[in-house]
Amino acid sequence: MTTRTDIFNKSNAALDTLYNVWESMLTIIQAVSAASSKSLTTEPDLAALQKARRDYETLLGKLSLTAIWLEDNKDILPNISVKDSSSDETPQRKQLLLEQESLRNESDRLSNQLKRLLSQSYALQFQIDMLLSSSYDQDIDSRS
Repeated sequence: MTTRTDIFNKSNAALDTLYNVWESMLTIIQAVSAASSKSLTTEPDLAALQKARRDYETLLGKLSLTAIWLEDNKDILPNISVKDSSSDETPQRKQLLLEQESLRNESDRLSNQLKRLLSQSYALQFQIDMLLSSSYDQDIDSRS
């Protein structure tokens, strides 16, 4: 049987996983950015980028499973009525809510930036492949 302690522990684990997802996302952004900036001089380490992406996707899957488990077991916690008293909100609570909204916006912005960078890296890889293919074709044509 699931207890309140289990839910608390799973919630804490989910928060830790969320932090790891955030760190993984930042690592991917940095790796893609570095690979993009170096792509004209050296070949990007695609294996490292793919590993970072797999790690990120694994963490997202783990977080998703934990969220599903928590959703399924939320009825164990007693229903706590939340007062709709905005006048009772403390300045600290208001500040935390603003910070939370700011962090969510930043997370969305970074997610979109990551998606753009990943699509750029794929486009760059395609262009590099086309350039290599073209140079190989010219090398064959010059030998003929």
